[in-house]
Amino acid sequence: MTDLTRSAASALGASAAVTTAIGLALWALLPDASLHGMAGVLAERPGAFFTGLALLLALHEALHGAVWRLGGGTVEFGFDRRSLNPYCRLTKPVGVTAYRAGVLAPLLLTGLPPLALGLGLSDPLWTALGAVMTLGAAGDLVTLWDIRGVPGGWRAAASEQIRMGVVVSPA
Repeated sequence: MTDLTRSAASALGASAAVTTAIGLALWALLPDASLHGMAGVLAERPGAFFTGLALLLALHEALHGAVWRLGGGTVEFGFDRRSLNPYCRLTKPVGVTAYRAGVLAPLLLTGLPPLALGLGLSDPLWTALGAVMTLGAAGDLVTLWDIRGVPGGWRAAASEQIRMGVVVSPA
């Protein structure tokens, strides 16, 4: 097993663990985000939920791209048919600080605000959307954790060889 493969396996394992932990915490702490609350939202307002989810997913990826472009990178958008997920991938590296900002932006704008709005208004739809988007940002948080020790002057880009991976190098 190469270092690259070992790193990819470690990142995927960590991502699964973080996603599971966040999901269980949300389920336990947020009644509207639990399976019972989600079932109610899906039964009562399925069109609103899936429309909101599609729009927030598109905005999530657009935020990655916008911040990375502002950081001097170029991006590619696409849709992975195997995992049924949209994605935004850097095709030109950016400084690691801009990379970190681009990774974190969707959580701060498409995850936590809808969750806070839903909890504040006691609205199961917004709570469920916010919970799903916050849970969906778990992989982004794992990426931030993986590059926590990388100096600010380095550059970062997505790896073609590692799914959900990032390659960093000196500027």
